[in-house]
Amino acid sequence: MNEDATAPTFAQLVDWVDGKLDAAQAARVQAAVDAAIARGDEALAATLAWLRAFRTQADETVLVPPPDAARARVMRAFEDFMRRRSNTSTQPGGLLRRILAPLVRATGPGLAVEGARGAAIQARRRQMTFECELADIVLNVQPRDGTHRLSGQVLPRVALDVAGLIVELLRLGGERVPPERSETEALAGLTRADDMGEFTFDAVAPGRYVLVLVAEALEISVAPFEVA
Repeated sequence: MNEDATAPTFAQLVDWVDGKLDAAQAARVQAAVDAAIARGDEALAATLAWLRAFRTQADETVLVPPPDAARARVMRAFEDFMRRRSNTSTQPGGLLRRILAPLVRATGPGLAVEGARGAAIQARRRQMTFECELADIVLNVQPRDGTHRLSGQVLPRVALDVAGLIVELLRLGGERVPPERSETEALAGLTRADDMGEFTFDAVAPGRYVLVLVAEALEISVAPFEVA
């Protein structure tokens, strides 16, 4: 059977609506969706309507900042963790491992498919993929009310526990970049990855940033990237 005549899978529909497909993949899903709807596939039409409604709701949802007291507790816990990490190399058998994950793929408005139903979402979002031997880190940058939402996911390649990874968003203001740490890096955000390795920063201002994933005796820094 011709690929374009086959109804797309649920996973393909999710990636299409979320704007995660490249131009060729999006065009194939568009053709498959049109063909399925032309055949009267009501189940696919209902699924697609639900996915679009969910995507719209997610885009319109505004996360409320945590109370100052809760933020202070998190910052104290983070500072305690950083003190323990700084002493790792002096502990018996301890050694802090630092890894740099370079940018390997990037998509953006230029790859949106003209006329595709997912084009509007693709046009608003930029996606970057960074890779190292331990994991792939996928970042999505989406404009929102003059700032940006930065969301991402850590996809381990080895037995790396992504749940609870500390995720630092550092704004760069000088020439030195990770893995060298310097005072020109300002902490712009701090969060933890969930059980799926997903994390989000809201209201990220335009600028040059680096993302650092921190676990016990491990630090993964993505290559510097622009938010504009």
